[in-house]
Amino acid sequence: MWRLILILTVLSLSACQQLPQTAGAVATEDLLNNQAFMPVNTQIETKEQIFALPEALITEARQDVLAYGMPRDRSLALLKFIFREQQDPLQYVNNATLTALQTYEQREANCLSLTILSYSLARALGFRAQFQDVQIPEYWITRNGTSVLNGHVNLVVTPPYMQTLTKTFISAEHNFLIDFERAGGSRERLPVRKISENDIVALFYNNKAADAMLTQQFDLAYRYLQAAAEVSPGVAATWNNLAVLYRQRQMPDYAERAYLQSLRLEPEHPNTMANLAILYAAMGRHQEAALLDNKVQQTRLRNPYYFVMQGNEALGEQRLADAELAFHRSIRLQPKMPEALFGLAKVAIMQHDYAAATSYLQRARLHAPAGADRRLYDHKIEMLNAVAQTD
Repeated sequence: MWRLILILTVLSLSACQQLPQTAGAVATEDLLNNQAFMPVNTQIETKEQIFALPEALITEARQDVLAYGMPRDRSLALLKFIFREQQDPLQYVNNATLTALQTYEQREANCLSLTILSYSLARALGFRAQFQDVQIPEYWITRNGTSVLNGHVNLVVTPPYMQTLTKTFISAEHNFLIDFERAGGSRERLPVRKISENDIVALFYNNKAADAMLTQQFDLAYRYLQAAAEVSPGVAATWNNLAVLYRQRQMPDYAERAYLQSLRLEPEHPNTMANLAILYAAMGRHQEAALLDNKVQQTRLRNPYYFVMQGNEALGEQRLADAELAFHRSIRLQPKMPEALFGLAKVAIMQHDYAAATSYLQRARLHAPAGADRRLYDHKIEMLNAVAQTD
């Protein structure tokens, strides 16, 4: 059964771990095993390559953005230049981890790559820019039959201003949030943490490693994780992913060390504890596995995203009663959770209860952030009303 396999092989993707903490006492070299993996021909992107943009593009952006003198106008001009909604808009694709230049040329990527492009453009134009890790509770998505731990980053930019004879101050109202996630309004209430360029590079490498693991390119995955550990050893996701790789390659001692390092950096993380519990059970250390499993279960019972994930899994398997129960459990924990309300709307549609579906969509719209998210729900409600009239 696929669901059992999914729980055994959860990777960390898309940048949103709680990071970085102070590195633990274990030396990085003691956690790596270079001899166990073969060299690869694929070139690992450098930090410079990840952020680089051509001068012609930067010149074009300067002409469009810096022509404005007021900070707010400059910020709006930057956003319009990045998104280009009337020309060739950027598209969110979860499994596309690309450099800034690749993202601009291909016009689609995941939230990490889209944010990297925005950061590179903003910095080139003199904006102050700060990466943020959105600390999403444990939430999985399915890719190629394997579950990956989903996460999210965004960017806060502050524009430059024209020099004047009097000193100009830029207040918080001039800060603009650039965020490519449109999953729902509950995300905007989650805590965030500032992270550095090096952390972003490490997360880029982690995404590349996860992609490689999903296609059985284990030597390439290791080289990306090795690079991540070197550039920013305080990123907990690196050690969790490395432990998953070690376990797949039948290296339990190294896997245990890597899991424990991940937990030193990010204590009580349910995904890492669950993975370590599976390892301990396979090693015959059942008491330690049971203790970890109990802690994981208690954490998940407080996580509304966990029940949204369960509901979506049940929907995919046409288990409507289970899906409905899971979405309601999510709403009991977080009544204003658009993702859960949208899930209930999908259940109602599959049951041909269009009145209930419309009600759930209206509630989801109410709790979604203003702008594109609400327009998206308006469109869904219009389509549902049209279907109801012809059903």
